Amino acid sequence: MFFKEIISEFKWFLARKKLKDIKLVIFDIDGVMTDGSLYIDINGFQTKRFNVKDGLGIRILQSCNIKIAIISGGKAGCAEQRAKDLDINLSFFQVKNKETCIQKIQKNLNINKENTLYLGDDLNDLTVKKSVNLLIATNDASNLYKRRCDLVLKSNGGKNAVRELSERIVQDSNEYKKIIKNGFINTN
Repeated sequence: MFFKEIISEFKWFLARKKLKDIKLVIFDIDGVMTDGSLYIDINGFQTKRFNVKDGLGIRILQSCNIKIAIISGGKAGCAEQRAKDLDINLSFFQVKNKETCIQKIQKNLNINKENTLYLGDDLNDLTVKKSVNLLIATNDASNLYKRRCDLVLKSNGGKNAVRELSERIVQDSNEYKKIIKNGFINTN
């Protein structure tokens, strides 16, 4: 296991140049921003659990002028509310073809593939690989998805994966260095 972790960190080190060029980060919801669990009550009302530290990771990206989008094959519901809470204006739900959705976002923002990163966790996220520069997996992503990704995080979905990725992207930026020095003033 130790050797595998060294290789993973080496891959992250090699990707630093690509990470510095990222202007758009796109997240899946279920299994990425949440742990993938769905809580359904007797009336069919669905809720999900989100991590506040991941929310701060999104805020950090936003403070470094990185655009955020979420694309989910699932229903909007509470995920739409979480997107509103985090000022994520680019949120798309019940999306069947995520690649087409990404291409539309890129066109509208005038951001190209080389400046786009996607964090997912399962087979329905593989379709975006041709439209992004870096395809990233959560630690608990499906094995097939992880094998096809560029990089794999140490953290599981809904349990600091978004935050870990955010810090890896901005770690060398002046804005993040200011945050580390002075703290962060905003909501998460």
